[in-house]
Amino acid sequence: MVDVEDAVETPSAGDFIFKVGRETKPATWANAPAPTSVTVRLGAGVDGSDRVTIIWPDNAIANQWLEVTYAPAADVFYFGSVIGETGTVEGDTEVTPTDEIDVRAEATSIAAGSASISNPADFNRDKKVGPTDALISRNNGTNSATAVPLISMEYNPTPNVNAGSDVTLPQTSTANLLGSVTDDQPAGELTATWSLISGPGTVDFGNASSLGTTATFSAVGTYKLMLMVNDGDKNGADIVTIQATGAFLADDFDDNNLDGWTIQAGSLATAQYETEPGYEVHASAANSRMKADLPEAELSDTVYMSVNVRNQGTAHSGGWIWFVGDDGSGFGVNFLLSQTSTGVMNYYIGTDDGETRPPITVPRSYTVVPAATGDDGLKKIEFVYDRVNDQLECIFDGTSLGTKATESDHRNVTGVILKFSDQYSAGSSGIGVDDVYIGNVPSN
Repeated sequence: MVDVEDAVETPSAGDFIFKVGRETKPATWANAPAPTSVTVRLGAGVDGSDRVTIIWPDNAIANQWLEVTYAPAADVFYFGSVIGETGTVEGDTEVTPTDEIDVRAEATSIAAGSASISNPADFNRDKKVGPTDALISRNNGTNSATAVPLISMEYNPTPNVNAGSDVTLPQTSTANLLGSVTDDQPAGELTATWSLISGPGTVDFGNASSLGTTATFSAVGTYKLMLMVNDGDKNGADIVTIQATGAFLADDFDDNNLDGWTIQAGSLATAQYETEPGYEVHASAANSRMKADLPEAELSDTVYMSVNVRNQGTAHSGGWIWFVGDDGSGFGVNFLLSQTSTGVMNYYIGTDDGETRPPITVPRSYTVVPAATGDDGLKKIEFVYDRVNDQLECIFDGTSLGTKATESDHRNVTGVILKFSDQYSAGSSGIGVDDVYIGNVPSN
């Protein structure tokens, strides 16, 4: 049993690493047999902690050590098994006639059937200390060459591992895993290993032995990935959660083209911005507009949408993000970013035939949002669209701007329109757009 205090999530089997061995250095131990059950009693541990009970078959881990690592907290526990050893001599793990004598002496001091669960002489845990236990000790005798050695526990701090921040991204995209570790050992003596703890599919790591690597996912859902680092003696670990969502549209424009988009007005192209890596969409004519269709979209109850925008110039720059159905009606957000003051966002509903600016029927202002600062950094605009309750939450640069009511007539989103209200050219105002994504929020 292991007590886990202040767990962020209910502990599960996937949070633990089990190793077994007889060598004095735990780093050399092998993977333990899989337990038959891992159960959790919430609040049943010391001071209201969660008590985790882990069970193996009888004798599955015998005459050796068991190492239990709780990865989310990098806590390590050790349990030793020596059959027939009473533990009456500190530092002595040999099973000798002395242990059998201890059993016989213990048998005379307690009433039959009253041995406690912690009695060291009741080897078969039948609540009795007697001839059976003495025979167990006699039949499992060891000597200095065959005894289970004590673990070398010279002070060596466990590697402090960070698997990086949790991420939500399209299942079709590649996750950049940015692990890190601090340890008293040189980096060249550390061994890193990424592994899949749980998830609905498989994971392909670019290099599972590198702290910084990539991962791709075979199916939509929630994945838990573990980064374990060994310093030659101890293992440190951390877990990162990746939400791989079902994407209807995912375009980072890194292929440097606008395939899948229809330019409806003006002139649009992709180009790398002077001071930042990656590709973006730019307008070279005022009021340029492009549209992507989502004809195969099978929308879930909740849809997630996001786009990165950048103020390219020195003044205010604006644009539209508009979601439409087959009939052209829809809803969206008009945004204005500034490098010299604050920016604003306004939420509208109305119609859009794809050729003209949507007539504004119901303007609904969002809270004033922070300006795009002079470093020309990308700002993420996110939407969480609840199609059941007709609510749209807008999130700017990680901060929620609140929720607005949408119309039930607009639930069938079949297209997205991006409108660039200002012309982009070096040294003047303009908007750049990058990393457009629309997809279902996974149910799990």
